[in-house]
Amino acid sequence: MSDSATHSQQKAQLRRQMRQLRQSLSGNEHQLYAKGLAQQLQLSTAFQQAERVACYLAQDGELSLCHIITLCWQLQKQVFLPHLKPLPPNRLWFVPYTEQSSLAPNRYGIDEPTGVHHQACRVSELDIVLFPLVAFDTSGGRLGMGGGFYDRTFAHLSQQKHRPLFIGIALEEQKVETLPTEAWDLPLDAVATPDNFYSFAG
Repeated sequence: MSDSATHSQQKAQLRRQMRQLRQSLSGNEHQLYAKGLAQQLQLSTAFQQAERVACYLAQDGELSLCHIITLCWQLQKQVFLPHLKPLPPNRLWFVPYTEQSSLAPNRYGIDEPTGVHHQACRVSELDIVLFPLVAFDTSGGRLGMGGGFYDRTFAHLSQQKHRPLFIGIALEEQKVETLPTEAWDLPLDAVATPDNFYSFAG
């Protein structure tokens, strides 16, 4: 069996395991962890200095960013959410999200702001991008859901000195020692959990 096939099997197994973990949390646990997550991120210098923050709306048992989004609004930070691009495929716009924004489900059933794609922020102008993930490792490796949307959207910025800070969002239990990675997988600069803030940059 090729290394690529082995990696694919390992990733599929880990995705199943971690998704089951997320989905097993109670509503109270989700609320508690979401608050802890916001507290950890608020303590980071990068977040304190950021003006444009790309977030996402949680699904499939992901930790909610509702407290982080509210905190951004309170601190006068601009919040952006992913919006599927029609072309090229499997790439994202990041569009403004305010308390007045209206939402509608995209083709995957994920809510996104409506009627504002023309206001999309250049991804190079974002200060922080909060990445959804199903697992991360001690070197900043990230395992996503497998669609490759974030990797494709930010691939052209990965080697640039001036680019957004890539911060993964996870539970402590989603940390593993080493992940099987591919050449196109974007490494994270940091990961925020309800208990810790891990920095991998530099």
